[in-house]
Amino acid sequence: MIVRVAADYAVRLHDRDDFKRFKVVVEAPQAAYAQVQQACAGLIEFETPDKGWVAADALQAQVSGAGVPEWKQGFERMMAAARPHGWIKDGPLRVAAHVEWVNAD
Repeated sequence: MIVRVAADYAVRLHDRDDFKRFKVVVEAPQAAYAQVQQACAGLIEFETPDKGWVAADALQAQVSGAGVPEWKQGFERMMAAARPHGWIKDGPLRVAAHVEWVNAD
């Protein structure tokens, strides 16, 4: 599952059924870190330029259509598997993700 932050800061979920790979891809140079942090507030809490915490409710809001119950089950399994590693924060529920910066120039 890839959380993609577009150059216009729109956040979209890609590869939604891939629960083995979870990351954030930002289509901007890392020099735009402060702007991306501000634009993604409430969706992604950046701990560092390389690590972010993605709001679980934001991920769920991106999923609609066929297969939603199966997706929710897969998502819950992913979250349960991540928790023992310290990759989950509660209040609000968030999951850790590696952040990749793609220079959009």
